[in-house]
Amino acid sequence: MTADMSAMSSAMSSPTKSEFDEKATGQAGLGFDEEKDHVDKEKTSSEPSSPSPQVQVLLKDEPHARVPLDSTPLEHAHEPLPPAAEAVVDPILRSALATEIENAEPAMGIVLSPIRQTLLCAAMTLTYFIGAASGASVIFIIPAMSKDLGVSTLAAQWVASAQSLAWGCGLLFAGRLADMYSRKFLFLLGLSITLVFTLISGAIPNLIGICIVRALAGLGTAIATPASFGICGVTFRTEPTRTVAFAVLGMGNPIGGTVGMILGGIMASIGEHGWRLLFYVLGGLCVIPIAVGFLVIPSDKHYVATRNPNQNKQIDWLGGFLVTAGVCLLAFSLTQSGIADDGWKTPYIPALLALSVILLVSFVFWEAFAERRTSIPPVAKLSLFTRNKGQGSVVLLMLFFIWIGTNGTFSLISLFYQEYQQVSPIRTTLYVVPAPIVGVLASIIVIYLVPRVRAPFLLATAGLLTGICAMIYAVEPEGLTYWAAEFIGLICLPFGPDMTTAIGSIIISNLCDDDEQSVMGALLQTTIQVGQAIGLCVASLIEQNVSQSTGSILQGLRTSFFATMALSWITIPLALIFLGNMGFAQEVRRKDSSSKAARPHF
Repeated sequence: MTADMSAMSSAMSSPTKSEFDEKATGQAGLGFDEEKDHVDKEKTSSEPSSPSPQVQVLLKDEPHARVPLDSTPLEHAHEPLPPAAEAVVDPILRSALATEIENAEPAMGIVLSPIRQTLLCAAMTLTYFIGAASGASVIFIIPAMSKDLGVSTLAAQWVASAQSLAWGCGLLFAGRLADMYSRKFLFLLGLSITLVFTLISGAIPNLIGICIVRALAGLGTAIATPASFGICGVTFRTEPTRTVAFAVLGMGNPIGGTVGMILGGIMASIGEHGWRLLFYVLGGLCVIPIAVGFLVIPSDKHYVATRNPNQNKQIDWLGGFLVTAGVCLLAFSLTQSGIADDGWKTPYIPALLALSVILLVSFVFWEAFAERRTSIPPVAKLSLFTRNKGQGSVVLLMLFFIWIGTNGTFSLISLFYQEYQQVSPIRTTLYVVPAPIVGVLASIIVIYLVPRVRAPFLLATAGLLTGICAMIYAVEPEGLTYWAAEFIGLICLPFGPDMTTAIGSIIISNLCDDDEQSVMGALLQTTIQVGQAIGLCVASLIEQNVSQSTGSILQGLRTSFFATMALSWITIPLALIFLGNMGFAQEVRRKDSSSKAARPHF
């Protein structure tokens, strides 16, 4: 047996890259003993060697001796073998295996043609585009809608709020379902729901009905969005394609926001019922990603090699209820505080806010209990937040603060022009259009900078630029021209949210296993949605209180701009202190993996 083990160790000590690639891609699927025969026969046909009967008996039924498609095997090279095998297998064999694994390259994943890659990425991006376009465009038709329906402008704002609330509330649970079952199916299902209820929105004759169907349309977007993130995460595995895919995915928000503002302004100016045409246009846009996605997204059988065959598919209904209800009430109370006549003095608003906090805290405790004490897979494992010394949590925290600062600043800019300078909505749109346009350029710049500049410096610079925009509006002398200050500020504004979202998406995806991609994409989008709601609430609350106490709307705006500046700049120490040792974003890898679905076992 000693002679047999020595021959096996010699055969494994110097594997060729092609041999490992064959195993890593799952084409060979050889266990230890079969693999040994395969290599020995190639090395010398004159000295055939058979594995010892003891090793055959011990290892022939070990399914975890196969290398999954998306593995990075080094992390598990030193995990213990079964006790019986440990006594038989020569230690030299383990050393040889570790050397082979360490020198190997990660698996390449599914190979698609360039045209199919482009179409798939475009379909995923359109999901974010449609969500952003819906939110931005509906805001501009509110005055025309309120007049046509005979309701107040404040009441009509719920048409926009209903969609964004439903979108934010259903993300996490939908992401978990996408990871467990079929991302392609949920992507198509979500967009189909959005298509149907967006078209119905244009025909509803009353405000309550429109709000209900807009909420259902937002729920469809919530189902499709995390699935699209997960599809990108498990399909695009090699660089620079992966960076390009997530950068393009990040373009959906700024492009959608720009097109939405223009589209909403056009539809509002058509005539008395022109606002209804907006919903037909938005619904028609949904047809494109549905058709393209149906044709180009690989079917689920192509991802079988990257999924855990023993994945527990129980549904955490309690966790899903707690997080959905908690996020929904949180977003509702924050949104309603800016719509209700008495704001936070309205009794039910702080009560709902407190209830939302209780539900979210209960969700955290339940998820910890479910992960450690039950067989139910939690909606979001709390261990997700501690990987790589909490790098994923820091990225999410940065997204939270940068979107608070961005959305708060953007809402204040709208008030600055419409309330302080008494500018029409259309002219306000023209003033702020440079921001989303530059946002598209920022996403493109990410493709060039990510492989050349370390992630902490990119993230810190992005946050700095967004804060500079708020600072310019806060200190701008009265009477200064638009081009001298405000235009420069609007150019700086989008770098924070758009670059942080694109880079954060790459980092978050790299820290996840395949069966966690969609839920982490959902967590990222939920963080953005909550940050946007809080940013709007904080900015309006400070502006109203200061304006009332000083009697000067300009003073209220300036104080609020300073607040959003500070919130944006919180991302700078987060990036430089807590992510200071991080290298390039695309090189971030999970260091504490324990997932059998995405990592090999020896």
